[in-house]
Amino acid sequence: MGEYEETIKDIRETLGILPGFMKDLPKEELVEDWHVWKHEGPEMNLHK
Repeated sequence: MGEYEETIKDIRETLGILPGFMKDLPKEELVEDWHVWKHEGPEMNLHK
C-alpha cells in the first residue's frame, strides 16, 4: 500500500469518514497536511 492509500485509511480510521474536501486535494498535499491536522487534534482549524 502506498503512502496516499495509507493516509486515506488513517483518515477514515481516525475520523470515521473521508471528508469531501480531502478527496479534492492533490495526493501529495493531503499526505503532508494530514500529519499536521491529525496532531493538532481537536484544536484543528481548517481555515488557517
